Amino acid sequence: MKKFISSNTRSKLLKFLCFPFLFQLIFIHTINCQNVNQRNPNLTSLTNSFIRNNSESVTEQGIVIFSENSDIREGFILEQQRNAIGLGVLDQLRISKFNVDEVLGMVHKRYEQYYNEVKVENAEYLEHYLDCRLQMLSSTIIANLNINTSPTISSENSIQQAILLSGSIMPSFYDEQFLSKAREIYEDPNYTTFPVPELLIAKNDTEDEVPENYKLVWKVRIESLFPSFYKYIYIDAFTGSMLKERDIITHNGPAVLSSGYGTRTIDTRWRGGFKQYHETVASDNRRSVQTRNGDQTNFGDLFKDNDDNWDASDIRGTTAHWCVSNAWDYWQNSWGHRGMNGQGDWTEVRTEWVRINAAFIPGTQRLLIGSVSENGPILISNDVAGHEFTHGVTEAVSGLQGNEGESGALNESFSDIFGNMVEQSVQPLVWTVGEDCNFIVRNMSNPNALGHPSIYLGPFWTTDTRFDQHVNSGVQNFWFFLLSQGGTQLGFNVQGIGTGSASRIAQFSLFNFIGVNTTYPEARDFENLAARLIFGRCSHEERQCILAWSACGLPAPTPTCVNITGSSLICTDDLDLPLTFTAHCNDPLVNITWSNFPIEWNYTISGNRNQFFSINNLGSWVPPFNPYVVSIRACTPNGECDTHQISFEECYGDPRCPKRRLGIPGQEIKIDNKVISNNPYSSIFELENEKVAVTNHYELYNLQGKLIRSFKSIEKGKVNETISNDLPNGIYILVNNQTKETFKIIR
Repeated sequence: MKKFISSNTRSKLLKFLCFPFLFQLIFIHTINCQNVNQRNPNLTSLTNSFIRNNSESVTEQGIVIFSENSDIREGFILEQQRNAIGLGVLDQLRISKFNVDEVLGMVHKRYEQYYNEVKVENAEYLEHYLDCRLQMLSSTIIANLNINTSPTISSENSIQQAILLSGSIMPSFYDEQFLSKAREIYEDPNYTTFPVPELLIAKNDTEDEVPENYKLVWKVRIESLFPSFYKYIYIDAFTGSMLKERDIITHNGPAVLSSGYGTRTIDTRWRGGFKQYHETVASDNRRSVQTRNGDQTNFGDLFKDNDDNWDASDIRGTTAHWCVSNAWDYWQNSWGHRGMNGQGDWTEVRTEWVRINAAFIPGTQRLLIGSVSENGPILISNDVAGHEFTHGVTEAVSGLQGNEGESGALNESFSDIFGNMVEQSVQPLVWTVGEDCNFIVRNMSNPNALGHPSIYLGPFWTTDTRFDQHVNSGVQNFWFFLLSQGGTQLGFNVQGIGTGSASRIAQFSLFNFIGVNTTYPEARDFENLAARLIFGRCSHEERQCILAWSACGLPAPTPTCVNITGSSLICTDDLDLPLTFTAHCNDPLVNITWSNFPIEWNYTISGNRNQFFSINNLGSWVPPFNPYVVSIRACTPNGECDTHQISFEECYGDPRCPKRRLGIPGQEIKIDNKVISNNPYSSIFELENEKVAVTNHYELYNLQGKLIRSFKSIEKGKVNETISNDLPNGIYILVNNQTKETFKIIR
């Protein structure tokens, strides 16, 4: 379910949520730390006066929260303060993604760094605005680059080098039969897999993010039929040597017994003509899923059935088709994200992959589904389909790397999280991945049971780049489990908030904050921030999110929370004073300051740490109109505040106040001003009798039931009545003695 609020409310909400206390929640490493960001030391430097003067927090990782009194407008930094974010004369930022979230209406912009017109791989800059005002930025800009960007190896030669160094004997773009089939399926006569090398500035993935490690390279995509692989090959643009290679396939390894799902209805398409049949193409409910009996190098054909009653002979195709369609439905129905790329493009599923695995192919909309074992049942289930589908979503919304390192572990974890959410959307949730085939490869409720860590850098954490992403994903998996279900680790007791709320936090962070190279500490900061923005400062959800990360070895400061309790209504027609309000604070050493109330009030501030505020009387203050709201405020010295609204009203008929009598037996107060004009009035009000053409008698009472005066009887029409100027201001009740109706009059 999406949450929509008005732009005015959003503006007030974000200001209320974020400043100046937003930063105190999420960041351990502040600008006062001596840690330096290697890739962009200027951004986090203590001597960066622009950032320091306008921010409340700067993290070691390059996340900046701007202060409440800063007024940095959209585009100002990129035009006027480039040096403050580490941009040199030859650096440019080009926008790559733009979206407006549906929780707060914040504008999120992602930029990619270019140096002398050449893209710097994985170097990003993100800005987050509300009402055109910059609230937050995060940066992985590589500062101080000094690279020759004129290659001596040509684009054409880089392709030949990539083929040679990759070991491909038969690249797909040399196989005419392969290309012919692809052009038929994709209905594109010009389709080709021939590489278009991209000139980049990149580094070896094992090296630090410092400028001296970056080189000018050609990035070449090779799709090989024999041996079968998809890879990116990085060719040094000066020497022709291979800087690195990156396996494109992002995969996971759980298996499934497809027959476990029984008989289900699947979405198919009917084909008419000389041969009539149904085929595994889902197009209902705006789905776009095609399922074929192909593999990595063979497109295969759509599964077909004459009467749309699919038997067990089609079980590989129908099971995969149903599960992937469920993944599509989950992302569309839960988050409004159509397909893997969010644009509703076809998801292509191939069910005959020769691997004991399942995979998403980055840069495509393709899923490869293998088998549990050689010649075994298909390796597909709702959580596996959701896992692989989410890899495609992650690529589209954040570009989070999925190959190795902490970004790879987070990528895998997001797929585990939302794979389980897909499963929960159609069947009971089990906190494992692959259980439908009795072959569990993830245990989100107990990662240690499979040799995976539940604590950041703790037991079972691995630095082996061959499989670290699949192992170290256990940390965020366990965070999500704790946040959803509750539990204890490292002495932190977490109360579960449910999978619905927990998945909102994960989704908001993934779509709006997570970047290409996000690390675990950054993910912790982003998800704690998401919890605050979605649910409010000091909310139960926010506190549990912080505790869950703390339980996983990534503690963050617990926010100093202030919460005012007390009446939200004061009846001006029956003042019941004194009235006391209490400011509750989770820090026993913090003194409270009360503010934002009329100076005319007679009040008392008392108690340990000034936590009690009592209104003794209103003095000379009178509400300017009815109802009137006063928002009293309680704050700590470091800026944590809460605001409590008090409505001043005349309470006749209000269920929050005791019912009153006028002294007329059985007569209740009725608030109805339809026949009274000039109300409130000063000395004259107009009374109109338009219901019946009969004589009516009216009497005016004060709130104690005392008769003030009787009015002459009138027939249908209008009459002006003058009330004595010495009558005190207040509320009076006019009674129609014929109809027994009562009306409220204000003087």
